[in-house]
Amino acid sequence: MPIPKSTNGEMPFLDHLEELRWRIIYLAIALMIGVGIGLVIAFRYDIVAILAAPATAYMGGAKLIVTQPVPIFTIWIQIAFLIGIGIAAPVIGYQLWRTQIRGGDHLGGGGDHLPRGRRHGNNHALCPALSALC
Repeated sequence: MPIPKSTNGEMPFLDHLEELRWRIIYLAIALMIGVGIGLVIAFRYDIVAILAAPATAYMGGAKLIVTQPVPIFTIWIQIAFLIGIGIAAPVIGYQLWRTQIRGGDHLGGGGDHLPRGRRHGNNHALCPALSALC
């Protein structure tokens, strides 16, 4: 049985949860695509050597060594994850922003029913969402 819609234009609680679930799914998909691209970039362009180059200049000809096979793999994965976050940052920021700016969008018209001062008042959510990504 479908959930009856409110007559005063408010979204029911379960509709909010449904929207949050879809936002999290979009965010996860964007992050997986970004990490996949990050893996290709990290392995193809040998990012570890690029990051180690400034340190080797001060080591007096010595080389960086890895004594176990697992740490180098985790370094590759961490680099790919950071590149993936950078690639997916616009989608992540947009999803975080849309989660915060729900005031009136579900009524149609983007908050036209609100007083003039509150119509665009939720745009302040964009700054913290973007600064969290930096």
